[in-house]
Amino acid sequence: MEIHNKSKGKIKEGISWLLTILAAVALAIAFRMIVAENVIVVGSSMEQTLYTGQRLIVYKLGYRCHTPLRGDIIVLDSNVLSNSTADNTDYVKRVIALPGEEIDIKGGNVYINGDLLDEPYALGITYPNGTVFPIVVREGEYFVMGDNRQVSLDSRQIGVIKISHIKGEAIFRIWPLDQIGKID
Repeated sequence: MEIHNKSKGKIKEGISWLLTILAAVALAIAFRMIVAENVIVVGSSMEQTLYTGQRLIVYKLGYRCHTPLRGDIIVLDSNVLSNSTADNTDYVKRVIALPGEEIDIKGGNVYINGDLLDEPYALGITYPNGTVFPIVVREGEYFVMGDNRQVSLDSRQIGVIKISHIKGEAIFRIWPLDQIGKID
């Protein structure tokens, strides 16, 4: 009789462990879907700010409380290029123009509502890349560009970005270890 009770106890303990593990996995998945996730930078479009191989934390809840601000580094979902073959690649870009603003690119510089935009993070000359400027950004949309202007695929080629394509704000670098910290 004693063996039978020990067996029942082990089964109950096993079920308890299994339920605990399943709950932890469910919480981790929910956290990644709703609150934050980590992404790996691939490509040179954000150089001098971000480099290939760096890992970032993307905060997803922030834009539920407020809208993106100029200068925010954001992650766009892979569906932003509706005419491309979906390769599930998210894009990291910087918000340049906000809804209701007029953006213009002249002489290699960016102007917002006629004022020269101070862009100490920008690398290279900013060309229109075939887009006719000025553009007025509509409500619920944002004009984004990579910091490395001469190699970035951004709003100059793909158009303004709808808020629904913004996954969140890249707020913290977690790799490499010697560069851990807030992203500027």
